[in-house]
Amino acid sequence: MSAGNLTGIGDGQLTKIILDTVPSSISFRDTENRILYINKHAAERYLLLAGAYDSAREWSPEDFLGKSLTEIFGEGVMAETEDLIASVVTSGEAITDREFVGPRSSGIFMLSITPLVDDQQHIVGTLTVATDVTKRRTEERAARQGDTFNRAKWRANAAGTEHWPYRWRGGGFIRRLITGH
Repeated sequence: MSAGNLTGIGDGQLTKIILDTVPSSISFRDTENRILYINKHAAERYLLLAGAYDSAREWSPEDFLGKSLTEIFGEGVMAETEDLIASVVTSGEAITDREFVGPRSSGIFMLSITPLVDDQQHIVGTLTVATDVTKRRTEERAARQGDTFNRAKWRANAAGTEHWPYRWRGGGFIRRLITGH
């Protein structure tokens, strides 16, 4: 979409386009923790989760509006997130970069919750952003495991105690087999 095409779009519609384009789950909630808005990515996540809990029902993103996650999914399903949101409403302090595992082990997410305030600085709700970091964490874990393996191999080699399969690859075993030394 070019800048010229954006000029004819109203502010509300442009905001929705932007929020739906962000590759994170975004929601606005009131002080009672009821969902006022969810973007496309949050709706997709909630629809998958709702279908897992009640597959007999046809779910739509509108089913989430005006309800808390406890009302939708039941007690305990997203209790940690609900508690964090309630604490932001109570304290007025934002929570940033809180890592958590999604319900039903749906992935690893980085969560930020910010209070929304009105003109008189009263908290009127929260903005919640959850970004899926599962792929990044998996890659980091693989890199750490590879790094640990390589460090252990280097230490064993330096100490002369490297495990036998690696000594074979170094040619020592084959040379001794052929030459007898």
